[in-house]
Amino acid sequence: MSNSLPPEESKKRHPLTILEAVDHLSNLAELDVSSQGSKALNQKKIQEAFGTLNTYLHHLYQKERPQLRDLHVQIGLQAMMQLAGEAATQIEKFTEIFQDTAGKEIPEYEKLQQFYQSKIVTKLQKTEGEESTPGAGHILAHTHEIALEKQAIKDLETVRQDRDYELFYLHKEDGMPFFNENLERHIRLVGRFDKSVASPDREDLLTRMQIALDRDYHVSAIEILKNIEPQLGTFYKESLKYKHNDLVAAINKSLMALMLAANPRNLIHNVTSQKSCLHYFIDFQRYLREALSSDEYFQMLYVELQKDPPFFLHTKKLAHLLASLLFLRVGSQHDNLDLIKSLFNKEEIKFSSFTTTLTATDEAIRQELLNYPSGPLLEILDSLDSGRKKEEFDPILQKNAPFQLFSIASENIHTTFIHLPSPTHQELIDKAHVIPEFLGYLRSLDEKKHLLINMQDLTSWKDHARSHALEEISKEKDFEKNLLLITFPKDTDFYHQQSDYAELKNSISFKDALKEQILSGKQCGFYFPPSFDVTQELFPFIDFIHEHFYANAIELSQKERQDFIEIFYFFSFLLIIEKQAPDTVSFTSKDSIDTGSTASSSFFGFIRLLGSSAPWTDQERDFFLFTFYKSAAFVRHRAPFIHRIQRTLSSLEHFEKVLKSQRETLLKACNKLLPNFPLHKLTLSKVA
Repeated sequence: MSNSLPPEESKKRHPLTILEAVDHLSNLAELDVSSQGSKALNQKKIQEAFGTLNTYLHHLYQKERPQLRDLHVQIGLQAMMQLAGEAATQIEKFTEIFQDTAGKEIPEYEKLQQFYQSKIVTKLQKTEGEESTPGAGHILAHTHEIALEKQAIKDLETVRQDRDYELFYLHKEDGMPFFNENLERHIRLVGRFDKSVASPDREDLLTRMQIALDRDYHVSAIEILKNIEPQLGTFYKESLKYKHNDLVAAINKSLMALMLAANPRNLIHNVTSQKSCLHYFIDFQRYLREALSSDEYFQMLYVELQKDPPFFLHTKKLAHLLASLLFLRVGSQHDNLDLIKSLFNKEEIKFSSFTTTLTATDEAIRQELLNYPSGPLLEILDSLDSGRKKEEFDPILQKNAPFQLFSIASENIHTTFIHLPSPTHQELIDKAHVIPEFLGYLRSLDEKKHLLINMQDLTSWKDHARSHALEEISKEKDFEKNLLLITFPKDTDFYHQQSDYAELKNSISFKDALKEQILSGKQCGFYFPPSFDVTQELFPFIDFIHEHFYANAIELSQKERQDFIEIFYFFSFLLIIEKQAPDTVSFTSKDSIDTGSTASSSFFGFIRLLGSSAPWTDQERDFFLFTFYKSAAFVRHRAPFIHRIQRTLSSLEHFEKVLKSQRETLLKACNKLLPNFPLHKLTLSKVA
């Protein structure tokens, strides 16, 4: 752990948020005093952490005093002060940091203690006629509760990292929540504090993101209405006759919501109420789900009703068309990209290598977003305050609807790639259900096919239920011709080459282990349809990659093995697309914000490098950035997880290096393994 903050970085950053300050003090409290990392402690950052906590207490005392009358809040503050005290005790052991205060308390900590004792504990009293606020002695009697509060405070780091936010919407197998009320209370207090002290430019970026996302769904609503215009006349001509029919009523409400989303008067910067185009679009999604879940809809699917009027067949087709257009929307990608570019284009970033340029660009974007550290926290706060906390985990309904990304085409294949979060909804961690909209989309395909490349971890208790639900749907007779599901894990120890695989340097042993992982199937996180022969289809690529990308090296470093796996995944996907010729493809993860988005970006990058040796254009670079950052920035207000981006850029860099030295040889070898997919004739185009 490094707690240092370079001087040049501190000049660029806004003051610490309370979330960062508490996390920093928590880390200091647990610091091993004998570690070398302790010497990197930065005096200014320590002082700032204590100062931020002091500002937080002042804020509570002046603006949230009713909250202070709650015993649970007081216990929480006591837990914070204990963490601060433990941190101060540790820091005092490093005299080289605070040489001017040797033998004394740190001034910032002393001020914090003084205010807490004089205002929060001793002098704060309830309104006249009520009992006095419990004092420190009463609070200290709650030792167990304070310990729980300290853990809740530390869990705030989980919120900040945003890795498991779905657990706020899910319950354990026994129905109990994953996060307790202590953490929720701290999120409310800390989130409101961060919002109250946010500088105008911090607030402005979050507002601009909300405006851009709102416009994205506004444009999508216009797109959908334009595409269903021929069907609307027939529907409205007879819908009044059947207004009491649940299917017809739900379709009618979905269309009304769509029209409201398409109305520019409802754009977020034009309205003062909570209801904007984004919210009306989500209403459209909910009503469409209601229609596709109605008894009348299922009767039309499975019961021969020969006397049914043609209107109902038309309504069923309209419902399927709406589902299809939802999954294939384009939206306002230009506006989204402009906002992403504004995070780094204050100075142009260009290097000789494309991947080096992307690495520098990512660092610039990530550095800029450090000024807005509470995006995920504010998202959770919004969920708590709006009552969405009571919802299931349902990513497609939670501002993360699918959309088109790019297409690849050859003489025999035309495939469109779409951003697709797991099309499931889930209340319990061990049970998930495929959403009706996705089933409606599959039914709309007729003779076409969707390839869903599932990147959720079958071996993980967090992802298993969603993966299992998708697998079962792919086996059903109704969908087996329209849905092809394969699973390639991106979170196992083997994928990361860690734990037992960290020292797997021998290339033959590594290749054997890769084959064993694939043959072990679901036990190691892979899934293929029974008809797919992995030995004949995929294994040849293992030796191909070893020969052409690693010159048959006897040993491979951890980084080389990680890059090897990424390149193997790419060629595996390319082969499956060649064999199956799907019309649409998705790299689907929990929410496709990190794993799914970077997989899409990676595939785009590999195809672009194979297809042309020409330098990347600015438009191609911009689109690549769009696929990386769009969902993370606009849905969760953060950058994608850095290890996902680093892994992608590392493999692309090696891929690019090899192509530059042996392009013709490599393409000839590829064409032998992919005879029906001549890469030199492959075209790549972004959707918008």
